[in-house]
Amino acid sequence: MSPSSKRTGVIDLDAFNKACTRLQTLVDDNPTQAITEARKLPSEKPLGEIHFTSLKACILIDAGSHAKNKRAIEEGVALFEKLLLKSPKEASYHYNLGNGLMALADLEPTGNAWYLSTAATRRRARSHFQKAISSDDNATVLSTAFTNLGNALLRTHRWVEAYDAYTSALNRDNSNAVAATGAAKVLLRCVARGIGNKRILQSVAAHHLKTAHLHPGRLAGLAGARAQKQLAQLMQTRLPRLQTTGAKRRRRL
Repeated sequence: MSPSSKRTGVIDLDAFNKACTRLQTLVDDNPTQAITEARKLPSEKPLGEIHFTSLKACILIDAGSHAKNKRAIEEGVALFEKLLLKSPKEASYHYNLGNGLMALADLEPTGNAWYLSTAATRRRARSHFQKAISSDDNATVLSTAFTNLGNALLRTHRWVEAYDAYTSALNRDNSNAVAATGAAKVLLRCVARGIGNKRILQSVAAHHLKTAHLHPGRLAGLAGARAQKQLAQLMQTRLPRLQTTGAKRRRRL
């Protein structure tokens, strides 16, 4: 066996990693094929802290969301619910289950009725994000959980809470470009509606976008290539920055 070939029990770690990479690429390029291949993955075969079941569930939810395939998302949600029965404190399971529930809510017909018809599902999603946040997991997992909680709150116009969630995500991982763009988005929506001090809000939004620009690879890594393209226009927004008193004095001189 070569040094790069690692096995635990009957599972090949290298093969597992290759499957992860291939499926994650397919989620963006061909979500329908990603769903087909994910369904073929073996379940209940743990590899250290990694589970094929978790990988399958993640792909079914993410690819199902892109393909608008409700059944695939429901399969992923059911798998994470099953995993949580065995490991009720696992933050990543709560986080991903929250993602799945929000994906289901997003597939419901939009309009005024959406807020009522999806209220229970969205409430469950926020509960799972909160459970992930309340865990003792690493900062990256907590940051992504806060980010997706922010996304869930922003969808229902709970802007103040969404902004707090995004900044909490950045406090735990300042390279989280998705949280940075989310925070900027909240502030710019306030500006567009005449809420608050325009100059100050634009200045803070510019700071958040600068943070996102410093970590461009994190956008695709955290949210996928599609989301990166969707955020491209926001990333190019030019905003004025507030000058300090010292800077103003230097200009006069």
